[in-house]
Amino acid sequence: MAVPSPSPVESAPAEGSARAALRHRNFRILFWGSFASSIGTWMQHVTLGAYALELTGSPAFLGLVLFAQLGPMLLLSVVGGALADLVDRRRLLLAAQTEQLLATVALAVLVARGEPSQGALLAVV
Repeated sequence: MAVPSPSPVESAPAEGSARAALRHRNFRILFWGSFASSIGTWMQHVTLGAYALELTGSPAFLGLVLFAQLGPMLLLSVVGGALADLVDRRRLLLAAQTEQLLATVALAVLVARGEPSQGALLAVV
């Protein structure tokens, strides 16, 4: 009589691997939420750049819009890291995401009302 071979067992991710963190529900929620938010943010960056160029036809204004979008990330990342060490990270993350949501809504309202001025567009970005 033949002995049946054992069925292959699916191996769990090794402890300490990048996939091991995905076993934790809270991390999965944070990971996929951040992933979706990042896609939306970068879509907004690309679309806003194209809109600014179409609105003004000025490559210089496009450069200002891109700097207004990405400059703070470059200039304030060290300050943000130090702040994250001093305050509750969850509250800091919620505050940053709320600010991003409000700025996006303000930008949508500004664009929906018609052609915004260059100053208004830069202020909301």
